[in-house]
Amino acid sequence: MVQEEFLAKLPPNIPLNTAGGIPLASLTAWQALHEGNPQPSKRVLVFAAAGGVGTFAVQIAKALGMYVVSKLRVRPEPTSRQSRSVNIPLLHAPLPNCMFQLYML
Repeated sequence: MVQEEFLAKLPPNIPLNTAGGIPLASLTAWQALHEGNPQPSKRVLVFAAAGGVGTFAVQIAKALGMYVVSKLRVRPEPTSRQSRSVNIPLLHAPLPNCMFQLYML
C-alpha cells in the first residue's frame, strides 16, 4: 500500500504508458544532479537535454538556482526552448551507448 500523500492524480491528457516513465526519468535526473553536489549559481552541462532524463535535469537544476548549459540537436524540440537553458553548440565525438550525460562545471 502507498500512502495517499505520495500519490498524484494523472491529468486526462497524459496517457498511462507515458506517465509510467515519469518517475524513472525524473528520479534519474534528481540522483545525477545530487551526486554532483548542486549549489545555486553552480554550472551544469546537460547532454541530451531534449530527452526524457535531460528534460527533467534542466528543470530541476534551474529550480535549484543552477546555471544550465545544454547540448541539443541542431533542431531543438519545443520543450527544450521552453526550459530556458543556454544552448551552446558543442563539437565533440559521439559517445557510444550514452543516452544521458551531466557534468558539473
